[in-house]
Order: sequence, then structure tokens, then C-alpha cells
Amino acid sequence: EQADKDKDIFAIMEISDSIAYPGQQVILQYKLFTRKNISNYNFRTEPDLTDFKVIELNNDTRGKRQIVKNSEYTVFTLKKMALFPQKTGIYHLDGANIVLQLPDKRSRNVFFRSTKPYPVTTNDKTLKIIALPENAPENFSGNTGKFNIYIKTDKRKVSTDDAVSLKLQIISNYPSKFIEAPKISSYLKDFEIYDPKVIGQKNYEESGFLKSKKTFEYLLVPQKPGKYEIKIPYVYFNVDSAKYVTIYSNSVNLKVVQGKNIKDKKSILAKYRLSPPMLIKNPDKRKKHFFNSLTYWILLILLLSSIPVMYFYRRYLIKKENIDPVILKRKKAAKIALKRLKNAKMYMEENKMSEFYKEISDALLKYVADKLNIPTIELSKNNVKSKLEELNVSKEHIEEYIKLLETCEVALYASSPNKNMQSIYNKTTDLLTEIESEF
Repeated sequence: EQADKDKDIFAIMEISDSIAYPGQQVILQYKLFTRKNISNYNFRTEPDLTDFKVIELNNDTRGKRQIVKNSEYTVFTLKKMALFPQKTGIYHLDGANIVLQLPDKRSRNVFFRSTKPYPVTTNDKTLKIIALPENAPENFSGNTGKFNIYIKTDKRKVSTDDAVSLKLQIISNYPSKFIEAPKISSYLKDFEIYDPKVIGQKNYEESGFLKSKKTFEYLLVPQKPGKYEIKIPYVYFNVDSAKYVTIYSNSVNLKVVQGKNIKDKKSILAKYRLSPPMLIKNPDKRKKHFFNSLTYWILLILLLSSIPVMYFYRRYLIKKENIDPVILKRKKAAKIALKRLKNAKMYMEENKMSEFYKEISDALLKYVADKLNIPTIELSKNNVKSKLEELNVSKEHIEEYIKLLETCEVALYASSPNKNMQSIYNKTTDLLTEIESEF
């Protein structure tokens, strides 16, 4: 609604809800509407989100067409976040300041075209966080949203001398790292229960919202024989109904028989690998024993001696099958580019911007050099364009290729490098995949 009909570029802030409860998931995203090519972008300022837990979601870097006031725009999601408010109150979210990089048509650089900054500011938003109802049950988990709970045991029959592994999984729209293990001792009074451990957790996106899975493992030691139905309740605040609700896991039947009254709890804990730290004796001992051992040196010698054997065997195969080295190099281009992209991703996760953009640039340049069998130093904008056109690569992909190279050069040599590495990584991966499919 804030767009001017004659504006070529504008950005907006969107939130999924204007009123929410503490802990409720609210999606915040910044969208760019443009009728011009954008080389890159960088956030200068964003609203204060101190009172929110924030999980960044994947950006949709693929542009979508949208009509605004009879004008067609390409719409990009520049950033998308799941917010989880921690306090009540009214929050004024100031508009984000974003600096776009537009190609400079006046540039005379033959290969890399420079860019010019274009600042945009999004609209503001107001978010009201209201308190949860006061009638919270005693066993309220403290979580808000939507939850499901599932359990399973590693056995259905056990003696009082043994233990049972109970796995409990929670699926929700709340971040996995903030979900605590439910306290189940009051529901299993005839069992001794050891502190649970986390054996799996992940966040993922579904229908535009964050979802998560988290699995805990409990060790249960039965105290007396009998037949038991294990069913675990879980209490949370349901946003849709605006009520505290209690859900139950599936039921698991367990039969406990009388054992021989062996109370060697250390052996039980060791069996299930849930032993406390005091029972772990010198965990580094095995590592030290292997290092510098006879087995270590034998394996190392075998590995080193196999390298020349593999090299000469490969050369033999090439000669035998009469494989043209140029063709072989062309076939390996995608594999080598993929390796460089993996390195780039590693640098991105370590926030090493210079190394990241150097690896992206090498992936782009050397992929084309291998495919076209030309030295990298002989690559030029016109040469790349004409060669790719000869191979029937689409015009759109050629332009995107040049644009990414320009972005890398600006990031490497500019005084304030672009920090949006995720977007560049995604674009490069998609582009090389699409170009490879065209060869």
C-alpha cells in the first residue's frame, strides 16, 4: 500500500500478526519490489528485537512477478525471520534501511561493471504482545503455539534388574533449542528416572513458518513388577483457541517382571550409554592409544603409498580408453565447482567474507574455463558471453553470471564489503546448476 505507481523500486516490512502472545511465532519479512536489476543489497539498520527470540529462515531469492497499481514488479524476499516475543507490551518496529547496489551504466570497465548505491527504507510496523491468561495449570510447560508429543520404548517386557529406554519426541512450531525436556517422574512413580539427554533436534520450514522436532531419551528403571500403560501429558497454550490445553502422547504398554534384585546401577547406566561423567574413565585414552600405534603407522603408510598407484592407474585408464583430456576436464568442471561451493559455504558459516567471495569467484570463472577449455587469464566479458551463446546458454543465465562476478569483485575490493553471503551463495549454486543442465 506504500508503493507509488511511478516508483521503480521500493521495499516493505510485513509481519504475520499485529497482536500476539508471549512465545507465539510471528513472521517478519522484508520484501523488495523492483523493475530494475539489482546487483546486491546490504541492511544498514533494522528494528530493535532485543525482547524477541529470533530465528532466521531461508530467503526466497527467486523473484516472483506481482502487479502493484497496474505496474508489474519482480518481488524478492530479502530477509525472513521467525520472532518469538518474550515480554508483553506494544513494540514499534522502525523501518529497515537497506542499501541496494544497481549496475552503473556509465562504467567503462570491459569485464566488471561497477555499481551505484540506492538506499530504500521500509514502512514501520506495530506489534502488540498481550499477556497469557492467569489460570495456567501447575504443569504448564511454559510454551505457546502448537505441539504434538510421541513416545516409544526399546522393549515391551523388562525385569526389575534391567532398564528401559524411553524416547520422547516433541514436534512444534517453537525453536527446538528452547524446548526443555518434560518432567515425567510424577506420571511414572514406580520407576526410577535418570536425567534425560537430547538425542536429536532440528528446525525446518513448512508453509512459510518455522517448525521443529526435538527428541529426548530417558532411562527408566522399574522398581516393582506389574503391567504399566505409559502415556505422557503435555500442557501448552494454544494460540488458535486462546486456551491452555493438555495433549497426550500415544500409549505404550510395558510388562515388568520380578528380577533377582540385582542393584548394579552402574552396569545399567553403561549399557544404555547414559552414565554420569563420574563413570566415564579417560575418554581420550583410546584416541591417544591409536595415535602413534602400530596400526596407525600401517594405515598411514598404506594410504600414502596408494596415492601414486591411483595416479598411474588413472593415467592408464585414460590412455586405454583414449579419453580426450579436454573432454575429461569438461566433465569434471561441475564436480570441481561444487567443491569450491562447499568451501565457500564453510567460509560463509565462519563469516570470512574475503575468502568466501574469492571462492565464489573461482567457482564461476574456473567452471567456465574448464567447460570452454580456455585459460582463466584469457576470460573476458565479451569472450564469455560469445562462447556461452555458442553453446546455447540462455541470455538470462549469461547476464546473471556476469552480475555475480561483478558482485564478487565489488565485495573483494570495496571498502565496505557486502555481508549478504547467503544470497550470493544461493544464486551461484542455482545458476551453475541451471547452466550445467543446458550443456
